[in-house]
Amino acid sequence: MRLALLRRLVKAILLLPLAAIFLLEDLLVRSFGAAMGAFARLALVARFEVWARSLRPWQALLLFLLPVVIFLPVHLLALWAFASRRAFLGIGIYIAGKLAATAVVGRILIVCRPALMRYRWFVRAELWVQRTRNRIHAALAASAVWQAYIGLRARLRGLFAGPARGLRGGLGWWAAARRLARR
Repeated sequence: MRLALLRRLVKAILLLPLAAIFLLEDLLVRSFGAAMGAFARLALVARFEVWARSLRPWQALLLFLLPVVIFLPVHLLALWAFASRRAFLGIGIYIAGKLAATAVVGRILIVCRPALMRYRWFVRAELWVQRTRNRIHAALAASAVWQAYIGLRARLRGLFAGPARGLRGGLGWWAAARRLARR
C-alpha cells in the first residue's frame, strides 16, 4: 500500500514538469517546422527541399542529424558564457540555439519524413512519440490543474472577447503554423 501511494505521489510530482517539457518540444517541432515552410517560398530553400525529398533513406537520416552538428558550436558558446559568469547571455544563447535547431529539425522532419519512414525503428519511434503524447494529453486533461486552467482560459476569453474582437494580427501566424502542423 505504501509503495502504491509513493508511486502515485512521484507520478503526480513528475508528471506536470515532464509533460510540459515533452509537449512543448513536440509543439515547437511541429509548429516551427510548419512555420519554416514559409521560407520554402525562397528559391534557394525551395531547391534545397526538392533535393532533400529525393534523398535515399540513409541520406535523409544524415540530413536529419545535421542540425545536431551545426548547432554544437552554439551550445559551446553558451557554455563559454556560463563559464565567463554571464548567465543571462548563456541562457539567451542556449534558448536561441535550441529554438533555431528545433525549427530546422522540424522542417527537415516534414521534408524527409517519407524517406525516414522506410526505417522500421523510425516508424516505431514515431509511434512511441505519438502514443506518449496522447497519454500525456489524457493524463493532463484528467488533472485538476488542467481543468482549472481550461475554466480560467474560458473566463478570460469571455472577458476579453469584446475588446479583442477589433484587433488584427497578433499571434495569427502561430495559429496558422499550428494548423499546418496538424495536417
